[in-house]
Parts: sequence; C-alpha cells; structure tokens
Amino acid sequence: MISLSMIMSDPSGNIVLKETPDSEYRNGPGRVTRTANLDGTSTINHGGVQDGDRTFRISSNLTKAESDAIWYIHKNSTLLTICAPDGAYIGAIDYIDVNGGNLNLTLLIKERASS
Repeated sequence: MISLSMIMSDPSGNIVLKETPDSEYRNGPGRVTRTANLDGTSTINHGGVQDGDRTFRISSNLTKAESDAIWYIHKNSTLLTICAPDGAYIGAIDYIDVNGGNLNLTLLIKERASS
C-alpha cells in the first residue's frame, strides 16, 4: 500500500492506494559517470544511490470517490508525504492518468522523510 498526504493539513488531502503488482517503487539509478581515457580505457565514478533520484510508478484500481480524491490532491498540492512499504518520503506528482477507474501515477521523490 502507498499513502499520499498533502503536507498542509487538509481533511480531503489523504488517500491510501492498493497498488497493482506492476507498480514500481523499488528502483533508482546510481549516480554513475563514465569518462573515456586517451589510452582506450575508461574511468567510472560511482557517487552512490540517493532517494532523491527515485521515481515511483504506481498503478491502482480506484472507485469514483478515490479518483476524485487523488485528483483533488493533484490540483491542490505541490509536495506530498508519500508512505511506501520501505519508508516515508517527500515528493510530488509528476504525471497522473485517472480515467475509467484505472490509475497510472508517477511520483518524483525529493527526499526521505524517515529512516
């Protein structure tokens, strides 16, 4: 389950989503660069993996009330508290498609809110 809450207190600004199995929230690129050297080799620098580089892609089936709630959150909030199975994060909705009871949602993570 994934919960989304508006950072500013709003009784209409909270929803818990039961994601479908094709949802992706456990991914994230490494901060890796590769530079070609003059001798034909390369140098690879790995700067680690940061929560702020993660993108959650959530799919869910929604009722009409849930569709209205997620749309309200999208229209009336910039940053959200996002609670996922592996922690709490601050992030924002990047893309939303909430037609016909099917939700496709892309969340950009800014930072971890808890450890």
